[in-house]
Amino acid sequence: LVKLSSLGARATGRPATAVARWHAAGEEAIKDSGVPYTFIQSVGFMSNALAWAPGIKATGTVRASAGEGRIAMIHPDDLAGVAIAALATGNYRGVALAVTGPDALTYAEMTAQIGAVIGRQLTFVSVSDDEAGETLARTGMPPAMIEALVTLWREVREGQVAVVTGEVERVIGRPPIGFRRWTEENAGAYR
Repeated sequence: LVKLSSLGARATGRPATAVARWHAAGEEAIKDSGVPYTFIQSVGFMSNALAWAPGIKATGTVRASAGEGRIAMIHPDDLAGVAIAALATGNYRGVALAVTGPDALTYAEMTAQIGAVIGRQLTFVSVSDDEAGETLARTGMPPAMIEALVTLWREVREGQVAVVTGEVERVIGRPPIGFRRWTEENAGAYR
């Protein structure tokens, strides 16, 4: 079994964020089942940046409470490549692979890369956790998901997910794909 998980699930004791706790519980259940497993633990997906599209289209802004923190989001193709290698080879049974993109970027840097690709001046606006939560609540998002997202942004802001690992290249034999390329592949979503 290959489980897509969170790097935060590695925390000893009770992980700090809701997402990390959910994944840690899932990992424990799999370990307890006796089924051979590999956990693929990431800090975030580049495809999550698609949630920024409405704000970019409407106002040219990305708003989050991530501050100037950095995160090394991973390309979905790299996740798939690592999962395929784990399933096809069996070389990573009983292992948790910490996978990241090639660079830990700020939300402002990612916003600027999207703007450069689509030819539009974009702005990242850092907001408070309260404002971020209130904005998400107005969308009808359930409170548990709001807490999960706000705590993830807090992790970014506090520098807890600025890690870059070499696991993607070690497992699939090539460097991970960068955010700029992901942006070029998905530019239409922001226009």
